[in-house]
This record gives sequence, C-alpha cells and structure tokens, in this order.
Amino acid sequence: MKDRLFSDKVFLKRLMKLALPIAFQALMLASVAAADAIMLGNIEQNSMSAVSLATQIQFVQNIILMALVSATAVLGAQYWGKKDTKTMNEIFCMSIRISGTTSIFFFIGCVFFPRYLMLLFTNEEALISIGADYLRIAGWSYLMTGISQCYLTMMKVTDHVSATAKISFATVLINVILNAVFIYGFFGIEALGATGAGIATLISRIIELFILVAISFRNGYIRLNLKGLFKRNKLLARDYYKCMLPLLGACLLWGIGFTSYSSFMGHMGTDAAAANSVSAVVRDLLCCMCDGLASGGGIIVGNELGAGNLQRGKLYGDRVM
Repeated sequence: MKDRLFSDKVFLKRLMKLALPIAFQALMLASVAAADAIMLGNIEQNSMSAVSLATQIQFVQNIILMALVSATAVLGAQYWGKKDTKTMNEIFCMSIRISGTTSIFFFIGCVFFPRYLMLLFTNEEALISIGADYLRIAGWSYLMTGISQCYLTMMKVTDHVSATAKISFATVLINVILNAVFIYGFFGIEALGATGAGIATLISRIIELFILVAISFRNGYIRLNLKGLFKRNKLLARDYYKCMLPLLGACLLWGIGFTSYSSFMGHMGTDAAAANSVSAVVRDLLCCMCDGLASGGGIIVGNELGAGNLQRGKLYGDRVM
C-alpha cells in the first residue's frame, strides 16, 4: 500500500484530483460572504462593515461545521473504501442530526437575538442596526447550511467531488445575481441594501439544498434515510466523537483568534471596521487552498484504510449492530 499510495506522482495526482474541486468549493462558500461585503461597499461604508461583522457569526458556524463534517469525511472515507453503503447511510444520518442541531442554535441566535450578537463585534449603533437587520433574514439560511454541508461532504467522500464544485459555483452565481437585484434594486424592485443581501443569501441557500437533495436520489449517491435520523448507533457514535472532538477543539481555537480581530476592529470605530472588512475577505479566500489540500489528503488516507482492510482489533463495520 505504501508504494501504491505514497509515491510522489501517484499521491500528488490523486491529491490534486480531490483537492482542487474541494478548494474551489470552499472558495465558493467564502465567496458568498465576500460578495455581500464587496457589493455593499459600492453603496455605503457602514453597510459593508456591518454585514462583514455580521457574517462573522456564519464564520464561527462554518468553523464548527468544518470539524463536524471533517470527522464525517474521515470516518465515511474508510467505509466507502470498503464499499459499505449501509454504514455510510448511518454516518450520513448521524452527521445530519448533529450538524442540523448545531445550526438550529445559530438560527435562533441570529433570528431572535441579533442585536446581542452584533454587540460582540461592535459598539457602533449604526453598525449594530444594519447588521441586526441582515442577521434576522440571513439567519434562516444558517439553518440550512449545516444540512447542505453534510450532503456536500458525503458527495466528496463518494467520488462526486466535481459535482460539489459545480453546485457551489452555481449557488454563488445565483447569490451574486440576486445580490445585484435586491441590493441595487434592478427590475423595478426597491433597493434594499443590507437587507437585500440577506434575502439573496437565503434564496441561494434554499436553491442549493434543493439541488443537493434532488441529486442524492441518483444512482451512486448516498441519500438520506429519514428513519435513520432517529436511530443511534453507540459504537459508531463513539468513533465519530473520538475523531470529531480534537478537530472541534483545534477549529474553535483557530476560529476564536480570527474572529477576535474583527471584534477588536469593530470596537475601534466604523473606519477600522471597514478596513478590517476588506482584509477579512482576502484572508478567507486565501485559506481555501489549504482547506482543500487537507480535506483531500484526509479522504485519500481514509479510502486506503478502508480498502486495505486495516484493523484496530476489529473493523468498525464488524462491530456495528
């Protein structure tokens, strides 16, 4: 297995085949918030700053979801290497259950307590008001983000990584078009500014989830088993949490450091918040390639562990009831 997997040419070829579409998909995810901030910057500085600060809530959610779906990818890749679709369905259901529950908390905070969340990032009333209006609408999209990320992760693991890039690109394209319509007021629609950006984000996320669910019913894809959402496999859950908790700790520490910059800048005034908004966009986009390389490498190793039938006492699948 060592010669087959870790020779430079073979490994790099497989890594790039996975990493580039994953990096592109991550780029598209970051581009949604970037598009909101950039397009609002053409209208008013405060709107750009407020939305950029508000989307830090989504950044924290994405950090947590990254840990959750990364654990799903690591565990799922092993079973996909064994072609164990039954256990893959159980992992999918578990991932949806955990990620969906996490997203509910962010949805509640953004929709019902947006002002308190904005106070974490700024004390400027003008920014708080604009950001709160954005969160009340965009918060509904955060409810769907957790589910969408689970679908995208299962597609990556099951050798449909190029499809995830195409879907993410289509979602961002729709989001940018809707941004223009609702922010600037095209086609006779009233210009809504930051509120329009929230509406565009929500609609694009609804379309993305609909496409993902529809595609999952094709042959060769893992589709959600609704009955499995209410079943818990203790042994599988234990293995999942053993993988997920260290990832979550690392992601949270990294994420807290990043969001702290925005919080400090937001409390230094509107000009500092605006400058940070631009740098935050560049920062998020530059992180995408690293995320793609890491995710691609993890999936390759997981596939090989499953295909090689490596054991830890007994394989997970042999112990699943």
